[in-house]
Amino acid sequence: MFWILPNSLRNSLLNFLLSVSSVRTGISLCALCVLCGGINSFALDRNAFTFTKYDLELRLDPESHQIAARGHITVRNDSTEPQTSLALQISSTLDWRLIQLNGQDLEYIAQPYNTDIDHSGLANEANIKLPGPLAPKQSLELEVGYSGAIEVNIGRLKRIGTPEPAADASEWDQIGQPFTFLRGVGYVLWYPVSMSAVNLSAGELSSALGAWQEREQNTEMKIKACWIAPQDQRLTVLSNGQLEGMSAGEQAEGSSTGCSTFHFGPMGATVPMLAFGQFQVLQQPQMNLYYLGDTKGDAENFALAAEKVRPLVAEWFGEPKSKLQIIDLPVPNGNPFESGTTLIAPFKMDPRVTELTMAHEWVHAAFSSPRPWIDEGLAHFAQVLQRERQDGRKAAIGFLQSRLPPLIVSEQQDSKSNESAANALANTADDNIYRNKGMFVWWMLRDMLGDRALQQAIQSYRSDQDKEQSYMQRLLQAHTKRDLEWFFDDWVYRDRGLPDLQIVTATPRETLNGAFIVAVTVENHGTAGIEVPIIVLAKDGESTGRLQVGAKQKETTRIVVQGQPQKVTVNDGSVPEQQLGAQVFTFAVASDASAPSK
Repeated sequence: MFWILPNSLRNSLLNFLLSVSSVRTGISLCALCVLCGGINSFALDRNAFTFTKYDLELRLDPESHQIAARGHITVRNDSTEPQTSLALQISSTLDWRLIQLNGQDLEYIAQPYNTDIDHSGLANEANIKLPGPLAPKQSLELEVGYSGAIEVNIGRLKRIGTPEPAADASEWDQIGQPFTFLRGVGYVLWYPVSMSAVNLSAGELSSALGAWQEREQNTEMKIKACWIAPQDQRLTVLSNGQLEGMSAGEQAEGSSTGCSTFHFGPMGATVPMLAFGQFQVLQQPQMNLYYLGDTKGDAENFALAAEKVRPLVAEWFGEPKSKLQIIDLPVPNGNPFESGTTLIAPFKMDPRVTELTMAHEWVHAAFSSPRPWIDEGLAHFAQVLQRERQDGRKAAIGFLQSRLPPLIVSEQQDSKSNESAANALANTADDNIYRNKGMFVWWMLRDMLGDRALQQAIQSYRSDQDKEQSYMQRLLQAHTKRDLEWFFDDWVYRDRGLPDLQIVTATPRETLNGAFIVAVTVENHGTAGIEVPIIVLAKDGESTGRLQVGAKQKETTRIVVQGQPQKVTVNDGSVPEQQLGAQVFTFAVASDASAPSK
């Protein structure tokens, strides 16, 4: 079924749809034939294929929320067995119109498939019977066509009980007015994929998307994005892909068209994104800010906040090497989306929140690494640095602690394989791990090594020289003359979980000059060694020391403090532990020690 196009120019879109749907009846009959043979007559492995190339033309009509797509995809059998079937998934609000091989229609069954890789919580999956077995490492090029509407949809979040305002802030993808935003897999399936079902409530989305991105990291994608709009609306097309060219289309009877071609490749961790709207641009030396309507003032305020944080990033990571593309998100309290040097975020944000957001983006403009734990870990680390500059170390620790609960969940899920290198920070494809654990790792390294040494190591990093995992470790050791093998082995090269620290004893002894020496013994019940801060609070001030405690080990340190000691705190929150909250030991009276408490 097709929508009615209000202007004759839209006939070109209708013709395009007809071209991809003319064989739909025949395909449906083929599907019935497959049903007669039984869906189980061919096995279906949704993770068998890698999509190595996309070449798609999209036509979007914001007025009617519609998209029509046609083009070619190349898939390769990366399993160890010959494959006789293939699953192709698009958003549940889109319909398959065409699936062909060498100009011949393929038999398929299109049916709903429950999965949370699409904002609706469903995919429209075409189960395709291949003409013959496809051997391992062999490829097929298919021609596909599909169309339908993409509007705001909170289906998957509503299903798990997310409050509507929070869901609206996250699920803002749509084709419409005054803006169109389309993010790819994990948000809206506007291009075909093949993945096993993913359950958001079970915490599977992040790791599943990471595994997909790892499998598709060398994929090439070419998108020709075309729009149809009233003649007085010249739309700007923005993307996080490389612009290859633009062309103007017809102008007739009050309507106009235009096309922009973008290239993504190799895809890596990029989530392809398209944005359409009557954007105007505020050009700055290091960034372009795109805004809608009369919101130039908001763009200017955003730019001022962004510039405020740039000196801090330059101090740590150097000056920007790439220009940022920042697009206004006209959604109240909308959650920002970033991909490399492209950011979509509300320009009407608290300036302090803008500073944190832009600390992350400036790092991507100044620094890059092919290793996610370095690339994204450092970008998040910069946010903690900015939070510290805003309100001090306690505020920075609070920022770190706010990211700890999902990290604890991830570590618990991986607990049965904690010793494996596959789940390690250096190897993980789970962005919850490489972003949050990476952020903690860089903060801990800063506490251990100091600002200057860490800055020098970061600024001497060269991505083209990073050929092995130990490259960053060796840089840090060269600038600090410290052996960091134990730290990298427990926190980067292997997934040994999180430490679990406990104060065993804290014994104060008064000296002749009235000071106290407090002997603190700490036990680590966890499986990852750590260097941890120890703070002794006394009547006349406090003193801080550091103690390295190996996995399943006890260690003792002595800290001098002026005045009668009152309590000892191990870990101020800068070290992620298996449990939330600091380990505290309170002295009941001047010379007696109480039991430790969490």
